[in-house]
Amino acid sequence: MPRNIHNTEGKLDCDGMCHDETTCWPDWVPKAARNYVLHDEGQDPIRALARASGAHASTILRQIRRIEALRDDPLCDAGVQRLARTAAAGLGTHSVAEGMTLMTTTLAEVLPSDLDIEREGRRVLRRLNEAGACLAIAKDMDRAVIVKDATDGQAIRTAVVERPIAEAMALRDWIKGEAKGRIHRYHITAQGRAALRRMIAADEQARGMPGQGDGRIAEAPSAARERVAAALEELGPGLGDVVLRCCCFLEGMEATEKHMGWSARSGKIVLRIALQRLRRFYDSQGSWSQLIG
Repeated sequence: MPRNIHNTEGKLDCDGMCHDETTCWPDWVPKAARNYVLHDEGQDPIRALARASGAHASTILRQIRRIEALRDDPLCDAGVQRLARTAAAGLGTHSVAEGMTLMTTTLAEVLPSDLDIEREGRRVLRRLNEAGACLAIAKDMDRAVIVKDATDGQAIRTAVVERPIAEAMALRDWIKGEAKGRIHRYHITAQGRAALRRMIAADEQARGMPGQGDGRIAEAPSAARERVAAALEELGPGLGDVVLRCCCFLEGMEATEKHMGWSARSGKIVLRIALQRLRRFYDSQGSWSQLIG
């Protein structure tokens, strides 16, 4: 098959692949994964990749070997295959302009965008950072689920994650798991927690929350605790307890009713009243009202 021609400044060269990272690859794709795909699928020599990225050949080789080792993990392997399929779409007999357009369009259709990763990362990592939480997925599943052990010993589902998002998180080393049996389980890593902290800090700064006028990010946790304490104090005993157990601890309604000594199905009524008052409280706090979704 004829090979396209482009240079390493964003135009197609003899490998038929796109090296312009800002145009063709979303920023979330790790450089190691990009180089692995270019070497494994595009047959780019390691030295050529080193010259294009301004790194030593041994550095590129270590990146390639690292990604190769990660392919034992089902989500990482699927993520690499997804990258390879989108990269292969740029190969063929297209002109330079056609190749660039096809490559960018295909990536947009198949790979999550940087905005997707930022938005979903906040949601998913928050859930995985809870005690006893893990992401579970099977080979034939289009979506992963996040489950968490409840106080009554039962596992409850707290979130659903699209497979491409889960693959991207595994490639970024935000989650890591064990490939045992049909269901694979993943937990948040130190890198995942660090990414979550950066996202939360950025959100706090963007919102201008109390404790962030001087940019002291370290004050965000104490400010958050103060906001929760103020809300629970406003609700008072009973209403505050049901909100804390159901919304913060994700405790099931039956377990809450049993713990509080309430009759069956009465907890839903109490929770509804509590949430209505909680909404009014946050509305009265001005900018805090955006914390209620």
